[in-house]
Amino acid sequence: EMLAQHNEIRRLVLDLQRAQHAGDGAACLRFAAPLGEAIEAHIRLEEREVFELLQEALSDEQLTALGAYLAAWEGAAANLG
Repeated sequence: EMLAQHNEIRRLVLDLQRAQHAGDGAACLRFAAPLGEAIEAHIRLEEREVFELLQEALSDEQLTALGAYLAAWEGAAANLG
């Protein structure tokens, strides 16, 4: 299911990019909402499945290290925007 969601998100991003390059604002708006919904659904799936698997597979120390890494990554990504 996750791979199918990744493919759908990629397709929507490509559609949005094509519409943007064509200067078609109406098409951009048509693709933006489904893209946002697809991303939100994918995040929820990851929270339910992937994070649960990580909690079962990793030690508390490893989870803490992973949390610190992700927080640093998010901070770096925020500085790019």
